Amino acid sequence: MTQFRKQLLAGVAAIGLLAGSLGVHAAGAPNPEAPPTAGREAWSPEKMQERYAKHQAELHSKLQLTPGQEQAWNSFSDKMKPGPRPARPDRAATEKLTAPERMEMMLARMKEGEQRFADRLAAVKEFYAILTPEQKKVFDAEFGAGRHHHHHQRRGG
Repeated sequence: MTQFRKQLLAGVAAIGLLAGSLGVHAAGAPNPEAPPTAGREAWSPEKMQERYAKHQAELHSKLQLTPGQEQAWNSFSDKMKPGPRPARPDRAATEKLTAPERMEMMLARMKEGEQRFADRLAAVKEFYAILTPEQKKVFDAEFGAGRHHHHHQRRGG
């Protein structure tokens, strides 16, 4: 009888593992009924501008800026606006490059991204300097909240 229980338990465990792995595999599979642009629509430039404007309006409201801080806010907000996404390199042209040339191209793109990030950091520091201690607490809690989740969504989609 104990032998039967062991075999039954092993069989149930195997079925559970198989079902779990199939569930994980199916969750990662594309939905054949979804329109082909379903993932891209969420990251359209228009949607990005809408999300940016909404987020900035919420942040502006929560910061309760004084009239004297509005000019700094406007400058900060303008510098932080999402710009156009850099164009992806042409795949056919990239494939013709040597490995070192491809790496140099990737490094140049990374440096461009680093410069854009450095410019945004300077804008944040400049704006942050004019905030009161209470506003800094709000800004620290609100600025960039939730961005990591969206980044991973975009990479996977």
